[in-house]
Amino acid sequence: MSQLPPFPPQPKLNLPPKKGVSRTRVILIVIGVILALGILRAIFFPQQGGTTGTSPSSSSSSSSNNGSQATTVPVSQPTSPPPSPAPTLTQKQAHATATAVGRTIIEQVIETQTLSLAQNALHIGTDLKSTYDNSSKQVTIQENINYGLDNASILESIKSDCFYIQMAIWQAKIAHVDTVEVYIISNSLTDQYGNTSTGQLAHCTLGKATASLFNWGNLDQDTAWNNGDYDDTWYLPSLNQPG
Repeated sequence: MSQLPPFPPQPKLNLPPKKGVSRTRVILIVIGVILALGILRAIFFPQQGGTTGTSPSSSSSSSSNNGSQATTVPVSQPTSPPPSPAPTLTQKQAHATATAVGRTIIEQVIETQTLSLAQNALHIGTDLKSTYDNSSKQVTIQENINYGLDNASILESIKSDCFYIQMAIWQAKIAHVDTVEVYIISNSLTDQYGNTSTGQLAHCTLGKATASLFNWGNLDQDTAWNNGDYDDTWYLPSLNQPG
């Protein structure tokens, strides 16, 4: 057999030497991939980036459902407390209030009634007023004798008004009245220097026990005053002087 001639020698190719990937480049690529994954996770799964701000109820709900989708637990809104009930009066306070109201009504009724009786009785004085003290159960009838009379006439007017006003009230037998006082003032009192003023002129006081002894038909203004039948009497001493 004939032998083939040998291949002609091939020319050598001058290929560039292979360059290996440097370690630094690999590290940078890995860091870039990690950052890219982190950005994508933050974009598409924003609530899974951390546990900060997650309510305990959401966490417990997720773990109890073994990976199932977490459900939102409704949180009740705070409500204002109910209004406090209005304070109620105790029995003692209610009784005290009712008593105070009752006293006011009694005072008004007695004052109105006794004033009417005094005005309808024989009297000389003017500007009559009636006041009632519930604690002492005393009625006070105030009047003003302000005429330019002589002292003797003024004294007689005092005795007359005291007698007839006292008789009118006591004969009416008004409940809750234990004492009646006729209080007489004058706004034309004149002192030794000629100065005028207003002050007490006289008064007579008669209690219930003493009034029950009076036989009004057998008495008059002079005998009741002069015999000392009233519980208390007084008049201005200067009325004893002539003039």
